[in-house]
Amino acid sequence: MSQAALSDRTPGTSKPARLKRSRIRNLVLGALLVASALSGLEIVLRLLGWPRGTFRGAFSTSTGIWEPGYDAVLELGPFSYRVQANAMGFRGPELRSGFHAARLRIVCLGDSVTDGFYVDNPDTYPVILNDLLNERGRDVEVINAARGGGSINKALVILRDRVLALKPDIAVLTFVTNDLADLRGRSPRELTSVSLEDGGTTPWIETLLTRCAIAESVTDLALRLRSPNYRREERSGGRLADRPDRYDIPGNDRYEDNARTFLELWKDVDGRLLRESLDDEMSHALDSYCDILRELARLCHENDIRLLFAYFPAYPEVYLAECPDVFRRTLRARVEAQGVEFVDLTPALRDGSRDGPLHLAPIDFHPNPRGYRVIATAIADRLEELQWLAD
Repeated sequence: MSQAALSDRTPGTSKPARLKRSRIRNLVLGALLVASALSGLEIVLRLLGWPRGTFRGAFSTSTGIWEPGYDAVLELGPFSYRVQANAMGFRGPELRSGFHAARLRIVCLGDSVTDGFYVDNPDTYPVILNDLLNERGRDVEVINAARGGGSINKALVILRDRVLALKPDIAVLTFVTNDLADLRGRSPRELTSVSLEDGGTTPWIETLLTRCAIAESVTDLALRLRSPNYRREERSGGRLADRPDRYDIPGNDRYEDNARTFLELWKDVDGRLLRESLDDEMSHALDSYCDILRELARLCHENDIRLLFAYFPAYPEVYLAECPDVFRRTLRARVEAQGVEFVDLTPALRDGSRDGPLHLAPIDFHPNPRGYRVIATAIADRLEELQWLAD
C-alpha cells in the first residue's frame, strides 16, 4: 500500500479532510503540468524568433512619448509608417540649440492626429507647419510633443513634465472628438494627479505583449484572423511607401457613404457628440475636459506660453451638410470663455476636400498626407492672423 494511502487512513483523519488534501495535490500537480507545458512552448517559440517586437511601438514609454532615438516602421495598422524620434523622444528632428536656435519655439500637443498616425515624419502636421512657417520667412522650430492615445490629461502631463523645460513660446493643443470618451467616469483630480514618472513600472499587458513569446504570437495570430486592416500592407505584398498611389483607396471619395459608416462604427463614442444635445455622461466628460484645459491654460500663462486650441472635426462634420454643430459651438464658447484662442479646422478641411480626399476613409478616418497639410496651413494662417509670429 502506498505511503499516500496510509496517510489518508491515518486514525483521526476525516474523509472530508482527506478529500481536501487530494484536491490540493491534484491542483498543484495540474498547475505544474500547465506551467511545464507553457514553459516548453515559450522555449520553442523563442527558438523560432519570438518575441519579435511586434507591439513595441504601440505603447508609450515612461516619458509619455517615444523612446529617445526610436526609429522603426510601424506595421500594425492599415498603413505602415516610419516613426523617427529625436534624443528627447519627440517625433521629429533634433532640437536646435545655441547659435542656431530658432527665435520662436512652437510645441504641438494632442494625440493620434498630432502624432501623425499612418504617415511618415515628413507628412505629420508639426513637420509641415515647421517647413511652411520657415518658407514664409518665420524663424521658428515646431516640436511634435504628441503621442497617440489618451486625451487632454496626457497632454497636460507631457506639457508639465517634458515641455516646460524647453521654454516654448506657443503651444497648439489639438482636440479630436474621441477625446471625451477617455475622460468618462473619471474625476479631473484623478486624471491630472498622475506623473509620467509613475509610468516607469511596465504595465502587465505591455510586459506580456512585448516580452512574452506566447502572448505576442497568439495576439498577432488573433488579430490576423479578426481584423482585415491589421498589418494590411504586409499582407498585401509589403510596405507601399514608395508607391505614388499608396493612399489611393477605393471608395475614398464617397464622402456621404463614408460619413454614415463612421457614424455607425463610432455611434457610442464620437457619434454621441454629433447630435442636437449632449447626454449626461458626455456633458460630465466635457466638464472634466474644460477643467483640465483650465489647468493647462494656467500653466501656459504662468510660463509665458501663448495657447491655441485647434478643433479637428469628426469625419461627418466635414462631409455631411446636415451634421449638427451644437457640440462644436458649445466647446468653442467654453474654450474662449477661458481666454484661449480657438481655430476651427472644419472650414479648411471642407474647402480642401474639393481638390480630393483628405482622409483614409473608408479604411480609417485619420487624415492622409494632404489632410495633414490642410491642418498645418490652417494653423499657420491662424498664428499669422493672431500676429503671434510677428517680429
